[in-house]
Amino acid sequence: TPTPTPTPGPIYLPILIWHPCEVKQWYSDVVLVLDMSTSMWRPAESGSKTKLAATIEAAKYFVDLMQNLAPDEGAHHEQIAIAGFNARAWIEQPLTNDRALVKAALDRLPTRMIQYTRLDLALGVGAEATGGAEHRIENGKVIVLLTDGLPNQVPYAFDGTMETTVLTEAAAAKSAGNRIYTIAI
Repeated sequence: TPTPTPTPGPIYLPILIWHPCEVKQWYSDVVLVLDMSTSMWRPAESGSKTKLAATIEAAKYFVDLMQNLAPDEGAHHEQIAIAGFNARAWIEQPLTNDRALVKAALDRLPTRMIQYTRLDLALGVGAEATGGAEHRIENGKVIVLLTDGLPNQVPYAFDGTMETTVLTEAAAAKSAGNRIYTIAI
């Protein structure tokens, strides 16, 4: 008696490809851009310290985690810059691989605290720091923006919003090859 042919199930064929994975080291030029507006004097969520103290402590911890600051056998290494912003924006420490200089710059930042949060200027100075003469062409560019709030005193864009002005600066920084990470305090 004839029987229907069963529908075949999936067939899995093992494939072996002999292409070794190439281990590649990624090096970065990182700028930490810290909010130095007066609102950073407010208590952090934990209440045990100010937002400013928590931010500087976190930034120093980040610097300590950077493992590739010392040049390797090929003279490749990472670098860090420190910038601050409020009503103005500035580079406190240009790109360097010297941890002591970076930590000293972090300690100096609070002396320049004033009102306002110009996120547009923060992104612009971050791009300036990673694109300066100290930038190592083989390194990726990274901006880490640490802030506690929304922009204020930012000029209004053509559409009547401050957000568009900030987003325009972010787009310019990205088009210059920067990866941007924002950390909310």
